[in-house]
Amino acid sequence: MGTLDPDRLSKLDESGRHVGGDPPTKESLLHLALYRQRRDAGGIVHLHSTYAAAVSCMEGLDPVECVPPLTAYFAMRIGRLPLVPYYRPGDPALATAIYDLAARYHAILLANHGPIVSGTTLSWTRVPHRMADCHTRQQFLRGQR
Repeated sequence: MGTLDPDRLSKLDESGRHVGGDPPTKESLLHLALYRQRRDAGGIVHLHSTYAAAVSCMEGLDPVECVPPLTAYFAMRIGRLPLVPYYRPGDPALATAIYDLAARYHAILLANHGPIVSGTTLSWTRVPHRMADCHTRQQFLRGQR
């Protein structure tokens, strides 16, 4: 995230209308759903981390806690990491699923896709996002479901 140009970040108003920066992608619905549900969110990060995406494709994951808290810090910063079933990118049903979970979770793993994390600031989201990536890497390497 250190190479992001703030002027190029897509900026939308509460209704989802583009108001600045680069045009939004079809994944802007995910961000809007989190912002609408988590009014304290000052930043949201959604990446396609290799191991997180790989784990999100594994069969037999617990949808309530798809990545077990392997460290106390993960438990404190993320808690439970739920799994949203697969929806095609841009599908409004995915935004609805995110919205429903975001009332209870600030970090969510999207099946066959990757994690999305909200936080009070954009900088704050980096720590849990890295932790989710680290824990999914460990889970993948251990072959654990």
